[in-house]
Amino acid sequence: MSATRKIVVLVLLLAAAPAWAVGKREAQFTGGTTRGVPLQSEGVLITDTDKGFVFLAEKGQGSLEIGWARILDIDYGQKKGKLGSRAHFLTLTYRDPKGSERTASFELGKDLVYPTLDLLEQKTKRKVTYLDDEAAQARQKERAEKGRGK
Repeated sequence: MSATRKIVVLVLLLAAAPAWAVGKREAQFTGGTTRGVPLQSEGVLITDTDKGFVFLAEKGQGSLEIGWARILDIDYGQKKGKLGSRAHFLTLTYRDPKGSERTASFELGKDLVYPTLDLLEQKTKRKVTYLDDEAAQARQKERAEKGRGK
């Protein structure tokens, strides 16, 4: 990941910091260069499609569909919240239909994190970039537990 892109991703995550309030199975659009979905829109991820990654905002506030082949990078990071809670952030860098590079950042509820990351790696054939050591260590621990059948 280029230094400039990493800075942009970190700025997007920090800008979203006050919003740490999604439920464990919810998602919230927190920023990026994507158009069509208002900031802080809560919604659902639809990932069981061959077309691509879909975020559908609640209350008809818009949607975002990113074809699997258009996704260039998958970044994941965690931020500590109040009382030891963690916020989980996913940023996708992708090419829009006109070929321009775009980003879309989401806060994910804790139950969505690893299934979403697994699916993104599978569908895009790209590896997740972990933005902090805690996120990478948590993922390693989750994979180890999963391997033991927990």
